Amino acid sequence: MKEEKSPVQTLPKIRKKLTEHYHPEWIAETEYIADVFKDIQPIIGENGSIFQPGCGCGYVLDALWEVGYRNMAGLDRNKVGKDWNPQMKFYHGDIKELIDTVPQHYVVLSHRFLYSFPDGNDWLFEKIASKAERFLITVEGEEEAVTPFWHHHKRNYKDVFEKYGFKQIFEEVNMFPFQNWEITTIIARVFKRI
Repeated sequence: MKEEKSPVQTLPKIRKKLTEHYHPEWIAETEYIADVFKDIQPIIGENGSIFQPGCGCGYVLDALWEVGYRNMAGLDRNKVGKDWNPQMKFYHGDIKELIDTVPQHYVVLSHRFLYSFPDGNDWLFEKIASKAERFLITVEGEEEAVTPFWHHHKRNYKDVFEKYGFKQIFEEVNMFPFQNWEITTIIARVFKRI
């Protein structure tokens, strides 16, 4: 990975969508994630598939589309609106019911999704790990915090995923200090299957 990160220009509609939803800080996160994936694109290759559980409206996958990825899928319990890219696969429903139907992908990306699950969901973390053929990337809050929108459960994802056959190869701490929320730390981790 590069030491210095330069922002990736995301699609204007993504930036507009995030700003309209009063989450302009998500723009910085989206650009960061796209930049991480741009760095590892030579490793993943043109046809490397990406799966994002808890993809929401798909703005992170849209940003990855912008930097050249094409084989992507997302899963979310909420129906996706008309903005969803029809060239991407979308699984609609509860992850507990659908995770077994999702094929393995070269990369699994979890972006601010896993921290909402309380303790006792190790089976889900193991299932998500099993869907990653080569890489698993987490961009998650790891400190317990209650915010107006989310509840974050304290969890170290290095400890969670290394027991499922992965080795952490990259970590960046406190990427986005949120000013209006109680979330103080977001940690990006890249794991490689060993």
